[in-house]
Amino acid sequence: MPTWCKTIAERLTALPLHQCLNTGLQPGDGRSVRGIPLWFRDIKPASGPLA
Repeated sequence: MPTWCKTIAERLTALPLHQCLNTGLQPGDGRSVRGIPLWFRDIKPASGPLA
C-alpha cells in the first residue's frame, strides 16, 4: 500500500501521505477499468442504537 498512497498523496494535496497510510485501506479483488486495484476497509458498526 505505501506505493499506492504515495501516488495518491502526490495527486491529492488534501490527503497527506501519513494520513493515507493510516486509513487501513486494503487492496480488494476488484480492478478499475484501467486495471488499478480497488481499495476497501471494513468499518465496524457503532455501538448502541442508531439515532
